[in-house]
Amino acid sequence: MKYYSLYIKMASLGNTTLPHSNQTSSINQANVTVSAEEEETSFYIFAVMSGLISFMAIFGNTITLLAFIRNKKLRYFGNYFLISFCVTD
Repeated sequence: MKYYSLYIKMASLGNTTLPHSNQTSSINQANVTVSAEEEETSFYIFAVMSGLISFMAIFGNTITLLAFIRNKKLRYFGNYFLISFCVTD
């Protein structure tokens, strides 16, 4: 894994040599232009997806906390660790 991340860092520079080999690879970096409309659309998609993920996380943690509070059988040592994650998340 260490060598893979090193290769990715080197790949961003253009011509790279693979770690522990004599092979050389050349990466052509294309100039990509993005219109203002595409940039705005991608921003809104990112915002909506981030909002949905946040909502699902809050909803799931709330349901877990409510189940823990209402059901006395769930109150044992292992679940206190889980509840601490729900609260801090």
